[in-house]
Amino acid sequence: MCIYLLPLYYMVTKLAEEKESRAREGMIMMGLRHEVYFFSWFIFLFTTVFVMSAILVLAASLRIFVQSNLLLIFAMCLLYGMTMFGFSFMIVAIFPSKKSSATAASILHLLSYYVGFMYTGSTKTLWVKLLVCLIPNAALTFMIEHLL
Repeated sequence: MCIYLLPLYYMVTKLAEEKESRAREGMIMMGLRHEVYFFSWFIFLFTTVFVMSAILVLAASLRIFVQSNLLLIFAMCLLYGMTMFGFSFMIVAIFPSKKSSATAASILHLLSYYVGFMYTGSTKTLWVKLLVCLIPNAALTFMIEHLL
């Protein structure tokens, strides 16, 4: 989970820089469409997370995931990393400056992991647990609990 803080921090800082300098508005005035803008960020994050997930799975396949299906683990890592896409845009929309956005993204990313621990093994109903699973780090916690 902490490995994915790097692309999250980078993406949030760059998005906040664009917001502060009003670069996006300038690009839109020059003819950039919103779809192209978001798709370019998606491609950037996808390639970064793809490479990170591949390296992570290859390194972990030597000792940790010896008898596991590496394609499924790679898919889980890739999809978990891509949850940072919407999270980054949400953080930058809420917090005004680059420094506050980056700090809030890092802290909220780490704290949201512990939300899952609050409900693991509890007697809460399935619907409550499914609602908590909308937070990606909490869903990761539940997945690890049920796999082990």
